Amino acid sequence: MRRLPLLLILILGSCPHPLHAQVSRRDLEDIERHRKPRQAVPVLQSIDDPSDSLRWDSSLIGTWDFLDEEERRDEEEAESRPEERIRAERSDLELRLSVLPEELMVPYNDILEQQVNSYVVRHAGGLRGILGKYRYHERAFRTVFRQHGIPEDLTALAIVESAMNPLALSPAGARGMWQFMPATARQYGLRCDSFLDERLDIYKSADAAARYLKAAYARFGNWPLAVSSYNCGPQNVENAIRKAGSMDFWDVYPYLPAETKAYMPAFIAALYSVYFHELHGIEPRAYSEGAVTSFRITRDMTFKEVIRATGVEQADLVRLNPQYLTGIIPGNDRDYILRLPRRFAKLFKDNIDVVTN
Repeated sequence: MRRLPLLLILILGSCPHPLHAQVSRRDLEDIERHRKPRQAVPVLQSIDDPSDSLRWDSSLIGTWDFLDEEERRDEEEAESRPEERIRAERSDLELRLSVLPEELMVPYNDILEQQVNSYVVRHAGGLRGILGKYRYHERAFRTVFRQHGIPEDLTALAIVESAMNPLALSPAGARGMWQFMPATARQYGLRCDSFLDERLDIYKSADAAARYLKAAYARFGNWPLAVSSYNCGPQNVENAIRKAGSMDFWDVYPYLPAETKAYMPAFIAALYSVYFHELHGIEPRAYSEGAVTSFRITRDMTFKEVIRATGVEQADLVRLNPQYLTGIIPGNDRDYILRLPRRFAKLFKDNIDVVTN
């Protein structure tokens, strides 16, 4: 093992996140009056076979499979009080959707209404916990997406992908909050093997997600197709484009895989929930990982050494650093990040070199 001085660099600390401003109906009406008219775009009802095209199954989207125990209890509790759940009516929904970023929007249609109400009515209980986690991570994610020059609201894809669960594992093998498959993870620079799985590092995987989406937009030229490719892969989108003979999303839509047909509406429903949850009586549950300090590790280190140096609980160490599958930080290969509860930061700096010598 090579011996180099341990570089300890403070990276991040926990910080409160701004709340979304409440928007009144009058505000929405004022915004709508001053908007440029949307270009007319065919909606789902205009597809050749409406009876088939309007069929979708929200279970194809894995969001609700990844709820934690507390979120599931909230779901059950909300189901017992149906009178408190506020449905999004068509007239209100059309107006609210009109203020979302136009470049991300799909025109209003029945599928979109169903997906929105699936979020804010059927899953209102579980949504409380999801939105609490999103609010906690939102600022960091938006910063990453802004640095890559893509719409910051695309960060809501993490809600659709994993219900903001950093340990989510799909039946197909996609893993982490951003649900990368192993091959795609490696393509975007995430190490993914039996020792280290950076799909579980929510910040590195968020950066990879932003780079994926930026590349997809460069390839397809519009965000609905780019977002769709995040679900089914660019080749499936290319195949659908070839069959449609068009790059317009709604021309391509009938040829997309079944799950992907529900994916863009699910994303808009998630984004709607971020902006308008208060209008449905949904209060995000408070969530925090506590005050955290991050260090850059420049040589091999084990969790056991960190525990001996600091006294930190192993459960907290694993919770904050789930990507290290065997408890080994392979700093000899390249720099890696270690996150610790802030109260252990000084002990770590003072004692780690003694423990590892």
